[in-house]
Amino acid sequence: MRTFSLVVISYGLLAAFPSTSSAVEGTATSAAADAGASDSTKPDARTLAQQGMSLMQQADHEPKRMVDAALAFAQACRLFQDAGDVDAVNEMQANLFWCRKRMDVDALTDLGTRSRDAGLGAVDALVVRDVPIDQAQQFFDRAKAFADTHPGDNLEVAMRWFEVAERFQGTKVSLEAQRLSLQAQESAPQHAPAPAAGEGSAPAAGAAPAAGAAPAAGAPPDPNDPAVAHGLNQPARLAPPPPATVKAAVADLHKVMKDTYAAGGKTGRRALAEALLARADAAGDDNALRFCLLSEAREAAMLGAEPCDGLIATQKLSDIFAVDGDALVKEMLSRCAGEPAAAAYGVLMDKPDDAKALGTVGRYEALTLGKWDAALPRLAHGDDQAWAKAARAELAPSTTPQAQAGIAANWYELYRKAAGAQRLVLAAHALVWYKRAIPGLTGTALDLANLHSQELADELPVSPDDYDHLSQRQWDHLEGPVITVTTGSDSFDSGTVLPANVRIQAIPAPADQWTVERKKGDITCGPDGIAADPRGQWCLGQLLCGFDPTREQALGAMTGPGHIFFYPVLPLRGTIDGSIRVKLVKLPAAPKP
Repeated sequence: MRTFSLVVISYGLLAAFPSTSSAVEGTATSAAADAGASDSTKPDARTLAQQGMSLMQQADHEPKRMVDAALAFAQACRLFQDAGDVDAVNEMQANLFWCRKRMDVDALTDLGTRSRDAGLGAVDALVVRDVPIDQAQQFFDRAKAFADTHPGDNLEVAMRWFEVAERFQGTKVSLEAQRLSLQAQESAPQHAPAPAAGEGSAPAAGAAPAAGAAPAAGAPPDPNDPAVAHGLNQPARLAPPPPATVKAAVADLHKVMKDTYAAGGKTGRRALAEALLARADAAGDDNALRFCLLSEAREAAMLGAEPCDGLIATQKLSDIFAVDGDALVKEMLSRCAGEPAAAAYGVLMDKPDDAKALGTVGRYEALTLGKWDAALPRLAHGDDQAWAKAARAELAPSTTPQAQAGIAANWYELYRKAAGAQRLVLAAHALVWYKRAIPGLTGTALDLANLHSQELADELPVSPDDYDHLSQRQWDHLEGPVITVTTGSDSFDSGTVLPANVRIQAIPAPADQWTVERKKGDITCGPDGIAADPRGQWCLGQLLCGFDPTREQALGAMTGPGHIFFYPVLPLRGTIDGSIRVKLVKLPAAPKP
């Protein structure tokens, strides 16, 4: 199957490479056990590195061995660090990077626990770190030097290029490293062992294999299978579970995820696809469950016309299981044809550097899906210069307030030119960067950032958590009946009866004020009243609400049943002149206890 956009590791790939050292006989030695050995028996760094390579190959058939491999590489890395061998340290870090990319959540947790128990510290500290994008060429040059000096070590070379491709996604360096990594993978010899006899289920005599089915045990690789043609060792992939197992697992999923499955429309299907993909990543060693989750995620994505998650699910299926990846991709893109980005995804399958397709897919992932991490590398090399400039700036290191304000300004300019739902998405993204920048800005830069951020905030919908801090423009955008409260008496009938269990929030217009007329002098205030002149529990001039005078409360949430009244807090000798508008905004039902 053709990989999409980023290097994707075949789960059967490692077995296709010859071991770089003699295999560890019997049960593989655990790196954790090695860490506790005495100095006289503790293996040296190079021996540990060789053990790690052997364990990584065993992980194709015993996934848990990937943790053992990572521990071996981590211990070797520490020893190489102590010896000052920089090249070997870089090699071990690339190996660890590869290992972690092939681990699920359970394996990563196990790795963290065992590394700490073995006194190795946090293995993640050796791999998971932010690398400035300006170091991309340095990483590329190191990988090239390694490839030039290790012409026969295809696995190690592929791993070095893979690290560069993953760390610097969206850059030209990443695309070239991706090509070179795949080239090294495709150089693997085709001599991996076939699955054991009896594994999977054979078709009836004379019957053609079903679409996407695994090859029969012991059958020679099909030269027409794209995975075999590309050197990805098709036989090493897992056979899909039997149909009866799939049917039962899907029925269980519908029960466990009843509410998620019940959501209708494209939005509901897309949310279901994301939820299923997340569960697939956490499925541990239950490959039958993972197959069902990925298949269901793929189907949900197609029903939601969402090619991004559809491609992710398809790619993972074809990496792990013996299915026809190319056929699944063609079906998925065909069923998502109503989504304009689907054709662009298809172009990128063959031309990963096509600027027009990168721009189309990047804007789709950012504006429609909100997947900015995936979108930015594409946009940085897309066909729209303004979008490319904004994306490149965000991908670059941005630790200073000035740099963050510059990123915000780029997105702000795109927001000003956009319309509809896309305008709101860009407003929200620009506002994130303004909020990061503002605390460190001064002078004119601060004034402009505050001005633009307020404009963006006014544009965006608000949540109930923000109702106490609205601007006038945000209040104007709220939906709900408006009650204009006047002060002819100490109570004002809204004319609104709230049904039982219905919740609303009474929200005053932020800019509205009235005048409290008193002997000491008139004072103008808003609905919060005059804080310096309290009248018992409440402030003079404050506007209250409630269902009757014995149940007065500050303006806020109210739950029916009841007839809504408003109560201005009047002075003992004097009046209040003017009016304040209050909007009654419906709230979600209160959660059941």
